[in-house]
Amino acid sequence: MTLRSRRDRVDWFSEDMDRKVSFIINLLLEQDPFLLGYLWFFLRFSKYIFRPRGDGAIYVAFKKVYPIRAVYVTNLLRDLSSFAINFDRKRNRFHARFILPFIYRALLTDTAYEIFPILIREKISVFRGILTAIIDLYGRIKIGKKPALVFRIPEKSLESIVLERVRIDRVSIRNHGARTYRYLVVRDERKIERVLKLIKPVNPERILEIALYRKAISEEEAIRIKRSIENRFVQYVFRERRHSDPEPSRLEKAYILGFATGDIAVKPSGRKIVAELTTTHPEAILLFHRMFDKYGRVSHVARIYRKTDQSFIYLRAYLSKDSWSFLMNKGKIDYIKRETRDLEKFKHFLAGLFDAEGTIIITKSGIGRVQLATRITLGRIDILRYIHKKLGRIGIKTHIYRDKKSNCYKLTATSREAIKLLKFIPMKHTEKIRKARIAFKHHGEKWSRDIEEELKRYRELISRQKEELKTLIEKGETT
Repeated sequence: MTLRSRRDRVDWFSEDMDRKVSFIINLLLEQDPFLLGYLWFFLRFSKYIFRPRGDGAIYVAFKKVYPIRAVYVTNLLRDLSSFAINFDRKRNRFHARFILPFIYRALLTDTAYEIFPILIREKISVFRGILTAIIDLYGRIKIGKKPALVFRIPEKSLESIVLERVRIDRVSIRNHGARTYRYLVVRDERKIERVLKLIKPVNPERILEIALYRKAISEEEAIRIKRSIENRFVQYVFRERRHSDPEPSRLEKAYILGFATGDIAVKPSGRKIVAELTTTHPEAILLFHRMFDKYGRVSHVARIYRKTDQSFIYLRAYLSKDSWSFLMNKGKIDYIKRETRDLEKFKHFLAGLFDAEGTIIITKSGIGRVQLATRITLGRIDILRYIHKKLGRIGIKTHIYRDKKSNCYKLTATSREAIKLLKFIPMKHTEKIRKARIAFKHHGEKWSRDIEEELKRYRELISRQKEELKTLIEKGETT
């Protein structure tokens, strides 16, 4: 999310760091608090080679790691990052390299280090993410007559915060060469289960240890599964080397096709497909990154339109033509029908279109109750008619009408049909997910001041984010 051009080679965090870091952490917190906690601990305390790049991104490398470790870091970072992996057959070691987007540098700052103790205590999801990362990186479940969960926390102040929620049985001090480590030991099975219910491991070794501890698999099965994971990963690496450009999954393609149909301009440029988006919403910027960061370079131009004093970001993603030529078919009804014949793909296509052009409307009805409607606005009636027909087949009633003022068409669903539609589509735009939660919570209730205040806070959060974005653009001295 760099607000400078690639050639400027200036650290965006060099000015007004505290405000910028807080801004990014709040957005990531809204998006996925568990992942935020996990990544903060992982980036802060894991062992890797780190190098900031001139374009603002982070180069992270794990050298000479065993296959199962390469599987772990790849599973964790592949959805956030572009990556390359090399395998040394003689040594049975991997070299995994990742390019993390610029926004994650915020987690490595001193400001973040001051913020996270507060988040750990206040947000249980952030705490669960950090505890999971601790167990994944520095934990182990010992299997035997006296099973135990053993882990260490690299920093004493963080250890004391974690132990406010996790009860241990003893502390074991061990020397490894010149270093002394504190290991926290949990032996009571009820305490171990409490910890296991809190965490969602990513590391395959921890997942297998938990399965062994719970007697879901035997030791022989655990060894076989581990070898199978490693062998499949080696095969995957060699297959990817032959086809070096990563490709989105079929459901990702459907979602992005829907989003592009609504809100993304697409054009060919040499061997690349360029996807472009202009937005005033910070959360849409993060969504654009989630869609494209792992597949190509994303650049930004930040502007403030002086006539309206409105700030906006112009984003571009440079994507491989081999993998992304399908985007050139955006808006082509025959292609859309063919690609979304499958219900799951249609569901994700509609989610992308709704995230781009959809609106959730919550108002007070004439009889004083909460009234709900959803709306998709588009200039193409043929696409809306197709969606209307497809939704009708699965029992969701919608209506289409023409808005003469904007010369567009609108597909609407109201009341229970709107609820059914919102539950049907897997939205990714956090603004809309947040408003959908309000709709689910209050639909059909008697209108009250509390509901008015909740909607007011929702609108104020969006306005505050836009104002913060404008301030950051001005501070960044953008081109």
